[in-house]
Amino acid sequence: MATKIDPTQAQSLLKILERDRNLSTHLVSLLKEERESLELRQFNTYSDILARKQRTLVDLESTDVQRRTMMQSMGFAGDNEGFLAFLKLIPYQWQKKFTLLWEQLTSSLQQCDSLNKINGKILLHSQIAIDRLMGLMKGQSPQQSIYTKSGRTGSLESTRCLAMA
Repeated sequence: MATKIDPTQAQSLLKILERDRNLSTHLVSLLKEERESLELRQFNTYSDILARKQRTLVDLESTDVQRRTMMQSMGFAGDNEGFLAFLKLIPYQWQKKFTLLWEQLTSSLQQCDSLNKINGKILLHSQIAIDRLMGLMKGQSPQQSIYTKSGRTGSLESTRCLAMA
């Protein structure tokens, strides 16, 4: 572990953290936009949102790698414990700004996780509805379906075998 922090490296880390925070905040807004698009079934805008979300995720992953690399080059682990150790060695005047950025980044990433899970559930429910409609179009009655252990529906014949020859 480093005993003295190079101010140039600390400033570089600060810029990376700011970019990380900005990207994660942007991702939160994209996930909210995605949710609205899914709820309103605006699938024509959904593909555009997915493309923007993918670019943001790629950028976010890139800054995450940069941040971890910078932390390791200063002699710290690239995780929360490494960041807390880093905070102890920087001047007091800097600690507040670094701490605030870290808390904002952590908070927005947790919000991204939560929103992503909600969007996943919406997509699953949409897929189940589409599967039911496809079954009706094929002439299958809805009673022929049962839920599998993954929560999806399966046909009664394919999941329950009464006898095999």
